[in-house]
Amino acid sequence: MKIAYSKGQTTFDNNKPTIIFIHGSGCSKNIWSYQINSLAGYANTIAIDLPSHGESMIQNINSISEYAKVVFDFINEINPPNPIPCGFSMGGAITLELLINYRDLFKFGILVCTGAKLKVFPQIIDLVQKDYNSYIEMIRLTYNKNEGNWVDKLIDDIKNCRQDVVFNDFKACDAFDIRDKLNLINTPVLIITAENDILTPKKYGEFLEKNIENAKRAHIMDSGHFVSLEKPASLTNIIKIFLCSKNNELSCAEVFRLSEELGVSAIDIGKQLDFMKIKITNCSLGLFGYKPEKKIVKKGDYIDPEIKEAIASKIINSKISCQSAWEIAMRFKIPKLSVGNACETLGLRISNCQIGAF
Repeated sequence: MKIAYSKGQTTFDNNKPTIIFIHGSGCSKNIWSYQINSLAGYANTIAIDLPSHGESMIQNINSISEYAKVVFDFINEINPPNPIPCGFSMGGAITLELLINYRDLFKFGILVCTGAKLKVFPQIIDLVQKDYNSYIEMIRLTYNKNEGNWVDKLIDDIKNCRQDVVFNDFKACDAFDIRDKLNLINTPVLIITAENDILTPKKYGEFLEKNIENAKRAHIMDSGHFVSLEKPASLTNIIKIFLCSKNNELSCAEVFRLSEELGVSAIDIGKQLDFMKIKITNCSLGLFGYKPEKKIVKKGDYIDPEIKEAIASKIINSKISCQSAWEIAMRFKIPKLSVGNACETLGLRISNCQIGAF
């Protein structure tokens, strides 16, 4: 069957993973527009329209497992390199099914505002079945206090989706419950929750994190359920951080590279890494994160007088800040490790790590 999709690039780069973005109930690939373009430098990106949604062909689907089979067949058909399913809400349920039933195909998975059980309020199911226009208006009134035009985009998506399709989506979500199967997931999974999400609250993500062996969770403040639209940059940045980390580690230099590229402070990236339990390695000043020594700073016999004077001018309470050490390195065009070694020789402690590691 025909599955419509959008791509962030013309052809696949075989050296990069491929993120398959899967939307939620009543939505379409349009909710991922920001992500497929912004992540294109980090991964091949594809956002699909599930059957009977957006531009895909009409097909009667009544369960999450049926949707998962369709997505699995689609992935096999296009054969992208290293596919990573990334699902939002109902799409997250589909991603969970993929990671359980077709786990040999996937090395990673991303779950956005979803849960292992997706109970839907009976009033919502009833409203969709009996008065679809009132349901659409309820969505508008619920989110119209938010800034930006993302609500209008969401409403357009829902309007373009048939009433019976949305009803079946919600019924499929309501019947979904794989809490007793999470132990079957053996691939690393990134879970993303949102502070103001009342449809799939934070506790849903916490349950996933606790019960999936290789799970990591990131949390977005000041966003409700539709995080890809409400906080598109925040969501994208978290995925970039996840993709850049290797073996649950991210180097100090890579943190600062990301900080400059994303326009986010190094300390904020450090906080997210700490929350996600990703270790910072290879401190640029040589103070931590090396193997097997842990730190590689060494005392020397000689310090250039000008560098020594520059360090002395930055001493506060017998310490020098990490930022000041970096500034000295840049001023004299020397490796940051050289400043770390000089401070070690002088018996000075370096404090206030710019990433928050110490």
